[in-house]
Amino acid sequence: MVWFGWAIPSFNMYSNAYDLSLTYTDEIFTKVFGEPGETRKGSSHGPIFIQKSVLNQCYQDFKKYWARTSSHKFRMATDFQFSFAYNNYLVEKRKHYTPEQIFHLFDEDVNRVLSYQEVVSMLKSIQQTNVKSSWHIESLTAELEKCKQQDESFFDYALRRFRWRINKETFLSCSNIFPILAKLKGELAFKFQVSDSNNLNFRMLTSDIVTMIHLFKDIKRNPKKMICLNNDLKSSKHKVNEIIQGLQLQFYEDLFPTRSRFEIPDQHFKDPLHLKKRFKCSIESHHLSNTIFCLENSGNQFNLTISNKKKDRIKGRNWRT
Repeated sequence: MVWFGWAIPSFNMYSNAYDLSLTYTDEIFTKVFGEPGETRKGSSHGPIFIQKSVLNQCYQDFKKYWARTSSHKFRMATDFQFSFAYNNYLVEKRKHYTPEQIFHLFDEDVNRVLSYQEVVSMLKSIQQTNVKSSWHIESLTAELEKCKQQDESFFDYALRRFRWRINKETFLSCSNIFPILAKLKGELAFKFQVSDSNNLNFRMLTSDIVTMIHLFKDIKRNPKKMICLNNDLKSSKHKVNEIIQGLQLQFYEDLFPTRSRFEIPDQHFKDPLHLKKRFKCSIESHHLSNTIFCLENSGNQFNLTISNKKKDRIKGRNWRT
């Protein structure tokens, strides 16, 4: 199962190391697999199902790029981006044909002889690889002509214009064409299923209380199989973040009220989950401000007045026990 998200970003002055690593990996794939039918996409924010044998083969095929990435202490533009590389390798990697398989693939009438039209089909298939296609076609044609001349009678030569053909034995003895034929795309190497992202819900957590209250309510109203919350809170907004983290924890409790049997209490945990604050909040909107009424799990109640112009700035906080 593969989930693809957005198309890889184009380079611009705001590109960060992660964006550049996607572009870098995409360029490597284009050199190896050719231009894709459509723009390659990054992985959605969801689980990645990794098959060890596929990952190992990907590592073997791109060993030097993996090694270079492992040598980086920090994220860099020349990283071989893991999830992008794995998912696109899974859907693009193809099996290699042997010369004999290629011959039988284009020998449509199964007479052990490639006719002129059958060779033309082969040339068109090579051209579709988009990897120096014109050079490959010229080289293949020239090499086939050389091999034919070595096994061609005067009668065949005289009628070549009308019945150009090459038999299987001559074709397989023409070893100089093998590197060119290796560019032919074979069958897909792996089985996979590309799924839409309807079962994924990716949201950004920001230091905006009003937006986060609406966000958590929306996720509850529209549940998905997988939820990814990305922390984009501003570290300088301590008071706001404290409330948002309490909303987030309460959201988790509402979503998963029953403790999993895999959750084992940790006696050495310095900040136990059951001691953390949880908040339930509602909003009363006005023209110039929003009043937020909150109830803490301890029983304390408080309200906040937040300006619409600066939603992340708390104007007042009144506690009631």
